[in-house]
Amino acid sequence: MNKFRSQVFFRIMGVGFLITASAATIVAQVEVPQTKGVYGGDVVYVEAVSNGTDQTRLYVTTASANSAFYADVDFTQPDPFGTNFMFQAVPDLTAAANHGAPNGMAVHQASGRLFITDPNDGLLSCTTVSNSLVTNVSVNAWGVVIEGSRLVYIRKDPADLKLGYGTLSADGATFTESGSPIIITAMPGVIWDMAMGIHPTNHIIYVEWQGTNIARSSDAIDQLSAGTTFTTLALPDLTTNWTGWNGVRTFGFGPDGRIFIGGNNPANTNTFQNQGWELACSDDNGATWSAAITGGSGCPLWTTVGDSAAYWVYNGSSVSTNKGVNWQAFGTQVPGSRVMHGRVVADPFDPLVLYCDTEGGLGACTNGGMTDDLDTVVNISRGIEAATINDFDLTADMNIAWIAASGAPQIFRAPRNGATPSGRGATVPVFTWPWTNPTRTV
Repeated sequence: MNKFRSQVFFRIMGVGFLITASAATIVAQVEVPQTKGVYGGDVVYVEAVSNGTDQTRLYVTTASANSAFYADVDFTQPDPFGTNFMFQAVPDLTAAANHGAPNGMAVHQASGRLFITDPNDGLLSCTTVSNSLVTNVSVNAWGVVIEGSRLVYIRKDPADLKLGYGTLSADGATFTESGSPIIITAMPGVIWDMAMGIHPTNHIIYVEWQGTNIARSSDAIDQLSAGTTFTTLALPDLTTNWTGWNGVRTFGFGPDGRIFIGGNNPANTNTFQNQGWELACSDDNGATWSAAITGGSGCPLWTTVGDSAAYWVYNGSSVSTNKGVNWQAFGTQVPGSRVMHGRVVADPFDPLVLYCDTEGGLGACTNGGMTDDLDTVVNISRGIEAATINDFDLTADMNIAWIAASGAPQIFRAPRNGATPSGRGATVPVFTWPWTNPTRTV
């Protein structure tokens, strides 16, 4: 009796996989291939927009070809992150739209319109309705910030790093520039790191580039003109000790106007969870600075919750409840969902709810980060398809599938026929394996 060999191929589809059998030699009928979502990966940007009552729309972008996702958090539900919570791809920013991974994201609060920047396609905007995408500016764009109706974005020309600026229409669809752009600094080479923020009290624009340079504008965001200039922010001498992590400096603001700067001091052998991370703060726009404070975690985004009299500060997997003076770790103990050095965003409806970049994708913390235990963070990555699949295999009995993926949690396990899947300790359903007659390589 002749034996036939099935030849099985798999093809990476960005976020899923296909199994197909060759037409040459088939032993049995193979079912129609199905693409299955693998939930998780590297979340880069997070925005939370309130609908004015008891719902929040979340937008996330990822370090993958699947550009942007959104989900609605309904606080009228007993569990806002229960089984009905699911991210969807923004229709005009899916992998098929071919815009790559955004390097900046902002939301126009008045209209809810989403803006992203892309080095190849420029400044783009859309809603969650198909065919709403607009190319607002076609340049090499690197970051966007919106305050009211004012929008600013970074653009990289061959010789210079520049700031583009203008105003948005009420519906957010029209962006009008006048006198834009202005030069931030001469930069003939390539850009590999950039961050931008707006001071909350004087509305001056701060820009960080290449990890170590911080400059600020001479005019507020609503007073920008062709005559606006940028000058370097004078940092305290203690920052010369921040040689860890390639000497990267980060910055942020408190609601009272306090400026935070952070970096890594390898000589700081304290027992704080995020060993080596330090910060300093200034209450007079950088004229004087505090002594070094142990805290922070290297995140490029500093998030504050509260008013100028009393506020909490978040930076990656660390939190301060007294305006940045003392710090503690949070979200570092949850297997598969540990908070990373990425963004932490507070919910506008309930500021004790935090959305965090975790090793499993995106996590939610519902107690303001006041604990650092196994219950601090829950994985809410359902629908975020940002894991790049490197390899997969099945057990001999065809009942368990294993996937190796780039980005945390790296290893996924899925039982057959709807049993609870897992990813490196996570219980989020990372993907499903419902086939009644699965096939594997022989």
